[in-house]
Amino acid sequence: MESKTNSIIGDFIINNAKSIFTFIIFVCGLYIQYQASMMRIDNMEKEIAQIKVQIDDQYVKLDNMKLDKAVFEATMRSFTDMSTDIRQIRDRLEDILGDHQRHNPQANR
Repeated sequence: MESKTNSIIGDFIINNAKSIFTFIIFVCGLYIQYQASMMRIDNMEKEIAQIKVQIDDQYVKLDNMKLDKAVFEATMRSFTDMSTDIRQIRDRLEDILGDHQRHNPQANR
């Protein structure tokens, strides 16, 4: 019985050797493709991590630029306010001096 079973298995392998060999090559090809795809995925994950770091750096730079712009705008508002205050003080002084010169004509001599 054992030799009959071995004979049947041997005949099956001999009769289907081409198909068995093709199946083994196909499975090996799938495995190699799987490994290559996994390597590509790992590389892409590394690239994505690098891109995320670059994006975070760009956001930091953008935030710094916004802060610089806000500081510049606040400084310009302060200068504008100071300029307005100086003009008002100058106008008041001119009014006071003008009133003083009108009331004291001797001061002009």
